[in-house]
Amino acid sequence: MPNYSVERVVRYVRLQDESKALLPHPLNPHKPIQPDWLAITHEIADSPDPAHSSESFGLYFVTDDGECLSFFVLDSIETAVDRANALAGIRRDDWQACDVELKSDDFDITWADIHR
Repeated sequence: MPNYSVERVVRYVRLQDESKALLPHPLNPHKPIQPDWLAITHEIADSPDPAHSSESFGLYFVTDDGECLSFFVLDSIETAVDRANALAGIRRDDWQACDVELKSDDFDITWADIHR
């Protein structure tokens, strides 16, 4: 049985204009990034050997056209929610649930894809 990975967007939130300017770029903190929305993904990487299977969560900062400006790989959805709160003031109840599969290794989801 081959190794395979499935990553799905499981939560999203649209940023308010005042939150967009507050997000520093991870490589250049003096230049803020300006995403339109944030996504949390859930990835499961299966392996024939269960000891090598893994699970992770991604926190993505995305423009409406799908450009990923920054992301973090985290160990739990709670950690992703907490990081979004610390960076952009996104509260736990601001997130919307969804289930949209990523079709490639790159984040390739636009805002329109989330709202089909």
